[in-house]
Order: sequence, then C-alpha cells, then structure tokens
Amino acid sequence: MQQDLSFNLGPSAENHRPAAVGLQAFPPSSRQALEQELAATREQIRELRSLLADLPEIFESRFASRLQPLLEQRQELIDHRDDLRRHLQVLAADQAAPHLAASNDVPRLGKLLRHAFGLPQSADEDNIAA
Repeated sequence: MQQDLSFNLGPSAENHRPAAVGLQAFPPSSRQALEQELAATREQIRELRSLLADLPEIFESRFASRLQPLLEQRQELIDHRDDLRRHLQVLAADQAAPHLAASNDVPRLGKLLRHAFGLPQSADEDNIAA
C-alpha cells in the first residue's frame, strides 16, 4: 500500500480544519501542542508565499545590479570611440589643410597613420618621403 506523502499549499490548505472527531482521540495536552504546531505551520506557509511573491522583484533588482557595470563600461567605450573619431577627423582636417600640403611632413603623417592603424604602406609614399 502506497502512502501519498505530497501536500497541497494551495488556498484550500489554509481553510482546512482538523476534524473534531480526530482531535478527540488525543489527550488535551497533545491536542494543544498539535494545534500550536498547525498554527506555526500555517504561519510559515504564509511567510513562504510572501517570499515567493517577492521573488520576481528580487531577481529583477539582482539582474539590474549586475547589468549596471556592463552598461557603464559600454558607455565608456562608446565615449572613447567618439573621442577617437573626433581625433581622426582633426588629423584628417589638418592633413588636408593647405599650410601642411607644402610641408614635407604630409607624406610622413600619412605613413605614420597607416603604421598606427596597421594599414599597408604604399610604395608612392616611400618614394615621396625619400
């Protein structure tokens, strides 16, 4: 014979009252102890349900706290990228400026930029710089 060891935590579990006939079989001191234990168990069930209701909020706040440093790092990288783009625009504008066009440094600047970004050096620049 197999016993059903499962129990239901649904709303009907709170409303279940022990049958008076069943409790009459116990002496008054045991009956009182059982009623106290039942009340404590019901209180524990209420507390667990409350915690269960709070779980989504707990996980959301934990996720947000772990995500925040990543979002900050992403923003720092975006800002750094924008700074580099502005710097490159300034360099490109300086390279296109007429006062630098007459200078011998223009081919050298192009060569330095290609070297800095790992681009292949053109043979024309080597001939001009020489």
